[in-house]
Amino acid sequence: MATVEGQQLSGQVTDREIRTDLFTVVAEAGRVLGDPAALKLADKWASSVLLEEDDASLMTGTAASVSKGLLAIANRSPVDATATYVLLEKFRGMWPWNFRSISPDRMLGLLAATSRDTELAGTHFEEAMAFCDHANCGPELAWVCYDYASMLNGIGGNTAIRQAIGLINQGLLETDRLGMTFLGDELRTMKRELTPYASRPDGLTVREIEILGYISNGTSNGEIASALFVAENTVATHVASILTKTRTSNRTEAAVYATENQIVPRTSGTSSQPG
Repeated sequence: MATVEGQQLSGQVTDREIRTDLFTVVAEAGRVLGDPAALKLADKWASSVLLEEDDASLMTGTAASVSKGLLAIANRSPVDATATYVLLEKFRGMWPWNFRSISPDRMLGLLAATSRDTELAGTHFEEAMAFCDHANCGPELAWVCYDYASMLNGIGGNTAIRQAIGLINQGLLETDRLGMTFLGDELRTMKRELTPYASRPDGLTVREIEILGYISNGTSNGEIASALFVAENTVATHVASILTKTRTSNRTEAAVYATENQIVPRTSGTSSQPG
């Protein structure tokens, strides 16, 4: 698709359409920065364009929909996100100029995530990364990594968090190479927050990991209590918390969970210090 500069030279782009481009940037900046004033300004503009639909060109109307979609994402509105997704899905795999601030595939991923369809969102984020790799678009790739990792962080769980950290590392390669200081700082902050959970899935504490290791070896609560120098009631409380956090129903399922997450089995003969 032709660039906006080329369309301007051929007389195909109006001043209104150029301003339209700027408002999509305002909307995305408002979303990223959490700036209510920017979001309000973008919303006011997009609403006015969509009210005058008969007078809006295809490019202007699409850009207004992009702005509305970014507002839906910022406001975490599944209904509005779903409606905008339907309008913009036709741009999958493309990058027309009225998506200047964000690639369509990343936009679709964010809309799907806001609509709580994380599987579809993951597909769009993967397609966005492939597009960026092919087009050698490092800045957008870094943003895709950030948004994709943010979604996985919200999902939680050991596998999702490990994947998120991998995406963060990939994004940091681009931000460091390109001098994208703001996004680089955001990625590093997210990595610091996630790293402790990569080895402790589903928010399990160090003590819960230790007890889960005993459970995976078929050790009883009494034997665990003796090994850890704590009361049996204390162990029972930890076991209940483990079942809740791991979404398992019994000790057998918890043992399977421990195996899947590579938690080292322990025996009652393996004692730790009191505490």
